[in-house]
Amino acid sequence: MSPDHQQPSVRRVAVDSVEPDALAAQLREAGAWLRDGGLVAFPTETVYGLGANALDEAAVCRVFRAKARPSFNPLIVHLDRPERVGEVAREFSETAQRLAERFWPGPLTIVLPRRDVVPDVVTGGLDTVGVRVPAHPVARALIAAADVPLAAPSANPFTQVSPTTAQHVLDQLGDRIDAVVDGGPTTVGIESTVVALEPDGAGGERLVLLRHGGVARSQLEAAGFCVVEASADEDDGPARRAPGRIERHYAPCVPLVAVGRGADGALALPETDEAFAVVARSPRAALRTRGTVTCCPSTRPASPESSTRRCTGWRRAAVRWRSSSACLRRPIGARSPTGCSAPGSRTSSGTTRSGRAGRSRTCRGRCPRRRSARPGCRRR
Repeated sequence: MSPDHQQPSVRRVAVDSVEPDALAAQLREAGAWLRDGGLVAFPTETVYGLGANALDEAAVCRVFRAKARPSFNPLIVHLDRPERVGEVAREFSETAQRLAERFWPGPLTIVLPRRDVVPDVVTGGLDTVGVRVPAHPVARALIAAADVPLAAPSANPFTQVSPTTAQHVLDQLGDRIDAVVDGGPTTVGIESTVVALEPDGAGGERLVLLRHGGVARSQLEAAGFCVVEASADEDDGPARRAPGRIERHYAPCVPLVAVGRGADGALALPETDEAFAVVARSPRAALRTRGTVTCCPSTRPASPESSTRRCTGWRRAAVRWRSSSACLRRPIGARSPTGCSAPGSRTSSGTTRSGRAGRSRTCRGRCPRRRSARPGCRRR
């Protein structure tokens, strides 16, 4: 019987150790929930994932329903160690093994030919499956406790910004899941890089970059791999080889505006009183603008300190991408941001903040955060 039939509330499992034996004891029950078809959110080094037994079709279908995710968008299968790749993939080429040796555990997903034991719902009906070994000790301990591969997309509603704390998961998914393992904030803040392998025409293999993420293309090339961007017709089929390849994805809850600099070097912000998100190449430049950062959550944070922590973690993730995003509004009185403000709070000019703008969606209790657009790469 799955946990949601035993208790209607979402269980929150806090872990306070990275020592293997202690983690195994703390996560034993959560592992049993996963084996029994439950949905358990858990931390990885990238973002929080929503895990289900990858070999249980009914459990995986629950993931799609909880996220309102379309069936053509495949899930990534997570393993606790590379030696288990053979459980879900029928081939593991020499190039793929070299990739794993260099970047696993870590934020890299490798698309491999799948075994028949992996249900079609995991792969979108394709003959391939994305596989990765996360670097987070809690994630690997949970997979080991479940003793099954975990299909785990980000633990948020489809197209929205990915969660980096357990509270983000609860704010966004609520009682649609059975439990969340609270391992603290994630460190990378963006999804894993996804690559597939194809013949390079010279008897070897090259990498096809299907999704940018925690491992940069430059890192792959520095490790000696030939990397090309996905072809223009990559997404013409009935399903995607990798998640994150649709027009709207990882979207903030307000309109996103790309801005340039004025003559004085400051970012030129739109003239509007509505909330919006801004993306700029320099993180410090965005934070020097005459604005106030606001999380625009749908409900007031439990405390100003918790709201500030969210923004701090999000800024760190943005810096890793050499970009910056901030939810700003005008007119603005504050010279520099000092934290987040919830809807209904007052600006220094006395106006009231709004958590919505135009066609924007309501932010579910967390900062808007969007992965910056990367320059297009030419296919070699």
